[in-house]
Amino acid sequence: MAFGVTPGAGNRIGLALVVCLATLFGGAPHPAPAQEQSAARAPLGARLPAARPDTIPPPPPQTHAMARQARVSGRIGWLVADIDTGEVLDAASANHPFVPASVAKLPTAAYALDRLGPDHRFVTELLADGPVEAGVLRGDLILAGGGDPELDTDALAPIAAAIAKAGITRVEGSLRADPGPLPEIAAIMAEQPPDAAYNPAVSGLSLNFNRVRLEWPRRAKAEDVRVTAHATNLKPRTDAVRVRAVQSQATVLKHSLAPDHERWDIAAPALRRKGARWLPVRRPAAYTARVLEGLAETRGIAVTGGTIMGGEATATTPIPPAGAGALASLVPLEPQAVAPPNALPNAFPSALLSATPSAPRRVLARHESRPLSDILRDMLYHSTNLTAELCGIAAAAGAAAAPKPTATEGMDLATSAARLNGWAATKAGFAPGDPGFQLANHSGLSLRSRLSPARLVALLRAAALRPAPAAVHDPRLPDGVAQLLRTHNIAARDIPFDYANTAVAAKTGTMTFVRGLAGYVTTPKGRRLAFAIFANDLARRAASSRSRGWAGRARALERQLIREWVRMADNQASGKPAKP
Repeated sequence: MAFGVTPGAGNRIGLALVVCLATLFGGAPHPAPAQEQSAARAPLGARLPAARPDTIPPPPPQTHAMARQARVSGRIGWLVADIDTGEVLDAASANHPFVPASVAKLPTAAYALDRLGPDHRFVTELLADGPVEAGVLRGDLILAGGGDPELDTDALAPIAAAIAKAGITRVEGSLRADPGPLPEIAAIMAEQPPDAAYNPAVSGLSLNFNRVRLEWPRRAKAEDVRVTAHATNLKPRTDAVRVRAVQSQATVLKHSLAPDHERWDIAAPALRRKGARWLPVRRPAAYTARVLEGLAETRGIAVTGGTIMGGEATATTPIPPAGAGALASLVPLEPQAVAPPNALPNAFPSALLSATPSAPRRVLARHESRPLSDILRDMLYHSTNLTAELCGIAAAAGAAAAPKPTATEGMDLATSAARLNGWAATKAGFAPGDPGFQLANHSGLSLRSRLSPARLVALLRAAALRPAPAAVHDPRLPDGVAQLLRTHNIAARDIPFDYANTAVAAKTGTMTFVRGLAGYVTTPKGRRLAFAIFANDLARRAASSRSRGWAGRARALERQLIREWVRMADNQASGKPAKP
């Protein structure tokens, strides 16, 4: 285990403190000693109250003893600061860039809230491209996505009903899926297992978090497996994703793409017992349109041309060819009939988008999402990767004044994350490109993302002092993104503590041998703190997938540190020395 300053380190303690302070308030990421002195004294102007170096106490030995005794291997780092004064109460390895896991969703939420506003809504529209004559639409239906991360089958049902209300009983043309200018991205993180439902495709037209539900009885055959577009109320079957039982294959599940559907091959022995599971969708726009077509059929509406599935759009997160990593099983069934294996077919060709319609398009149905603040609150609570990515992309597109994102042309996850990084640097007052704030996407589902405790706390403090509006659910906490975070439990058995008068709201992050926690604390005496804690053991991650015991010890250390910080903060407020 490695962590920042340690008891008895002599002058190194003071030096580490200056480094932490410089990092939090705008110094260079890894300055030379001569630079550290000037960086520690550099003010941030009128944007944030600057801390005074002489008001920062030495790091308490007890927190470092706690870290040693926690038996959490790898590297641990943290920083906690008073929001209002900037005082750093405690720090260790505060400048070290850690893999943040889902803690990355916290800056994503702050970014989206700041750029789009709490009342922003994502819009999905159904348009008719042609006249209606005697109940027949002489043209196409177009389902136009607006990046709604929560669109589900229940929301599609009234859209299907709108077709009937318009007097349409038959569509002469096709149902075309328009995901907008955002290209479909095959997977958030290509290195994840291909059957990981938390790692779906990303598209401007998504459905049910881009998942399908598989359910099967005991001793099932392939035809017994139900594949449903599963929502809260409606759970219709869909043939956009199909299943085939295979007697012998190297993996339990193998995905492939056909011209008109996706297919999962399941090892037949896995169907001997009753079961159910979620699987990711790789063609979200086509899946969404196919489900809408099915809902329309149940109302007696026939779509003569079916759903358009083809296209030449290239995925910005490509599907690797066979043998190239964990997504190698995503190979086409008929290579000559689909795009090359390094491309994900888009459900709506751009040529069709630009075609001149034979008659003015008219809106048959319009679905608005919930307000963004509600979406972000659930995203932080459930740690939904797709929601984080789509909200981050929308914020990067600068869509605050538009009902739908309009500047996502060519936008991929790395590009939109780079815009978030730049926003964070401006918001918190550190240099753009700082290695302590480098997110590769918006969800944290990446081993390339890095956050340091100091840079993240700087952003959290800035967000608290200059908050974007959000509904207040706990008046003890700062306004803005703090109000979107779930309450975090720091209780421990037989540990005396004033839990009732302490408010903790935080976002967790967990991957194999990766753990993080960041957020806000208000103490019983009213001190407002921002903090970040990270633990990484990437060497063990490369060698083992079993990290449950390690993660449990990391979580226990987090609770212990926060309780100690609350005691420290309130003892300082009362002039009492911190108790060991």
